Parts: sequence; C-alpha cells; structure tokens
Amino acid sequence: MTIDEERKYLHKMRIHYWGAKSRKQRSELLDEMEQVTGKHRKSLIRLINEELARKLGSKTRSSGYFRLSKRT
Repeated sequence: MTIDEERKYLHKMRIHYWGAKSRKQRSELLDEMEQVTGKHRKSLIRLINEELARKLGSKTRSSGYFRLSKRT
C-alpha cells in the first residue's frame, strides 16, 4: 500500500471513527486500521487527528558540505 493509498483509506476511516458512538466501536475501527496499514495504534490516532494532506518537501537543497580552508 502506497502512502497516497494509505492516506485515502485513513481519510475514509476517520469519518467513521469520529462518528463512532462508543469507545468499543472506536477500538474496533483502530484494530481494523492497524491490520490494514500495519501501523501502531498511537500513530494511527495521531494521523486521524491531524491533517492528512501530504506536505511538500523543500525543492532546493543546500550542498551540505563546505570546505572552509585547504591544507597545503
């Protein structure tokens, strides 16, 4: 399952999770999501409660290594 597919699945499941009327129903939904995605419960809860849209990475990168002085 790719990250995008996982996010789509979690988006659908978060609607059911928020609509659950009891703790038992939420627990069952978390069990199902845990089996499908392979993630731990705590990380699933974090993902459900935050924005599921992927964040863009930085387009430019610094060189990372600068040589300050040359030894002769």
